[in-house]
Amino acid sequence: MVRVRKLRKSFEVEREEDGRVAVDDVSFDSPAGAFLTLLGPSGCGKTTTLRCIAGLEIPDEGDIDIGDKTVYSRSGRVNVAPGKRQVGMVFQSYAIWPHMSVAQNVEYPLKRRKVRAASRKTRVHDVLEMMGLDGLADRPAPALSGGQQQRVALARAIVAEPRVLLLDEPLSNLDARLRRDLGGYLRELQQRLALTVVYVTHDQDEAMAMSDVVALMEHGKIVEWGSPEDVYSRPRTEFGARFLGDANFASGEITEARDGRCLVRSNYGPVEFVDNDDRYAAGQEVLLMLRPEDGSFDSRSADAGTTTANTFVGTVEKSTFRGAYWECHLDMGGEPPLEVRVQEGRTWSVGATVVVRFPPECCVPVARTPTRIEDASSAIKALHQHPPSADKASKEMEIAT
Repeated sequence: MVRVRKLRKSFEVEREEDGRVAVDDVSFDSPAGAFLTLLGPSGCGKTTTLRCIAGLEIPDEGDIDIGDKTVYSRSGRVNVAPGKRQVGMVFQSYAIWPHMSVAQNVEYPLKRRKVRAASRKTRVHDVLEMMGLDGLADRPAPALSGGQQQRVALARAIVAEPRVLLLDEPLSNLDARLRRDLGGYLRELQQRLALTVVYVTHDQDEAMAMSDVVALMEHGKIVEWGSPEDVYSRPRTEFGARFLGDANFASGEITEARDGRCLVRSNYGPVEFVDNDDRYAAGQEVLLMLRPEDGSFDSRSADAGTTTANTFVGTVEKSTFRGAYWECHLDMGGEPPLEVRVQEGRTWSVGATVVVRFPPECCVPVARTPTRIEDASSAIKALHQHPPSADKASKEMEIAT
């Protein structure tokens, strides 16, 4: 298990007295054997959070537990060295030793732990076989493809049987097909070995396909938390709705709220949504997310008009065949266009007038979020502009091996 409590980390920035906050009061629990993904755009604090767990960054405040052991506590004056935290880590660059063979790279963590030679040989053979690398044991590391290097880095990270596996965008340097294939392999490996994984990515497709739990970060804070299905289908924020997939938004005032249903006078027309928790009342302003795939074209003629909630008339301004579906953009007469994805096997002609419907249960209220970019992104940019010191680089290699 990984437990993080009130984690805060800032970086000094030239000409700024107080620096920039990269991680701002982050708390979460990742159960043993779970695949947790920290998802978000560049500069949101996800990699800094991971590096704090690994011991490569020293937080300003907070507590970090790995299993039943506290590895960092500002108040308790605890800071366990990276090499003693029982974590394995794979970096975006893989950080494998270029002067060693595949087997030597994988064996190195065991040598550092003074494991006997016979046990090292057996363990390295087993891990290489598990990774499909047993035929490449004697090959020099630089003579490998990107996908093979990634698997060597993974093998080295798990050979010493860490309590937690930390992965910092390990697939980002691969092409799309290989990224998908190795992502599936990584998920299968995690489930087979019951590994506890904390994974960092900016790719929402990776997060959806691989995770048990997704934590979406913005400006150094976690703004969405839950299973992939939950955070995608019922995000809490406008930022989450936009980042996790394509979305339409209808806004307006609630005119009626009763029996777990609310009716909104929106910019597109009347929209009903489900409110089982009775969180909303008449007179409130609300923003509703409508996913493109939840819309469907109504069989009624557009000439009949729209007198029922959740049904709108628009004109097809763009229609694109995407293989599994048609992506249609509808002109809504001065309002933002509506995007609808439909699977009916027909061409939707530009200029056609159509009726589109979104079910009430698929119209999800979300909180508006500020559009201003906060200072967290500046902190991360400043860090990248000043490469790690030699001491910091040695800490990275220590935890990678």
